[in-house]
Amino acid sequence: MAADLISRRSARAVRSQDSLDLLLGFSYTINKRLALHVNYNYTLQSSLGLTPGYSRNSYSAGLTYTY
Repeated sequence: MAADLISRRSARAVRSQDSLDLLLGFSYTINKRLALHVNYNYTLQSSLGLTPGYSRNSYSAGLTYTY
């Protein structure tokens, strides 16, 4: 299992924005040839300027087969 938290802040002449990324990942080995991967990513982008901020949720899953 893995987790990362990334925070960024930037300021320009007339606008300021903050961003936050939260990443969670899980990997499970089913047997010596097959593994399951599940990931979640949350992004929050806020802005005090003319453009609005946003938030995003992203999910992914997959299987890896090694021969």
